[in-house]
Amino acid sequence: MMDLTAPTTRFKLMLKTLGVSRDAPGYLKFWVGSLTWNLCIRVLALPFYWYNFVFVIPPKMDDIMSCGYLIWILLSLQPCFHLLNVYWWFTGVQSLKRYLTNRKRKVN
Repeated sequence: MMDLTAPTTRFKLMLKTLGVSRDAPGYLKFWVGSLTWNLCIRVLALPFYWYNFVFVIPPKMDDIMSCGYLIWILLSLQPCFHLLNVYWWFTGVQSLKRYLTNRKRKVN
């Protein structure tokens, strides 16, 4: 599900590499749409994931204990990756906010 947001991120990188200005028509709409898409897929879906996770893992704890240390590494890394999703989305919002404030200063 996380790969659904990858095309918008890569497309933005391609536009930047090709030298397309952020002031190009449609770029701001694309940026806002990309952040909204990332919010829906990567950030807002996390509580549903953890809600389901809590009800799936405890009943199968005996099976998990027999798997060894690898499963514990995976279980401990998931929150880190989810926090990274939230962090990168917040970084994108801050970047958009900074762009909009600089754009207002240029107009005035």
